[in-house]
Amino acid sequence: MASSTLSLFAQIVLNKFYEHFAWKEKEQRLAQAQLLKKLDAQKHGKQKYLEENEQLNRKLADSIQTQQRLKATFDEYQSQNENLKTQNKEMQQQLNTLREQLKEYEQIKAEHQSMKTNLAKSLQQIDGYKQ
Repeated sequence: MASSTLSLFAQIVLNKFYEHFAWKEKEQRLAQAQLLKKLDAQKHGKQKYLEENEQLNRKLADSIQTQQRLKATFDEYQSQNENLKTQNKEMQQQLNTLREQLKEYEQIKAEHQSMKTNLAKSLQQIDGYKQ
């Protein structure tokens, strides 16, 4: 009977021992499963991050291209503006020259009118002497 009690006791100890290892193995599998889920989530998160990053990179590239086009347009308009300023100065100088020429013309015209008037008076005086 002692042998069978000892055998029963050994069986119980072995069962407890196996249960303990089975429990530990179950805990390990659960931990592995959780770790795999976590890694999968990280992988999914990383993929999502990479996709968002790629999308942001595309937006940045588009923004840079737009900025370059706007800079080129601005430079072109600035060049046109400088050309227009130069043309404006030239036209202003031409206008001033024309104003001076108009003053000279008016002066010559007035002198011419004065000469015509004097000539007419002189001719009348000559006609008056002839008569």
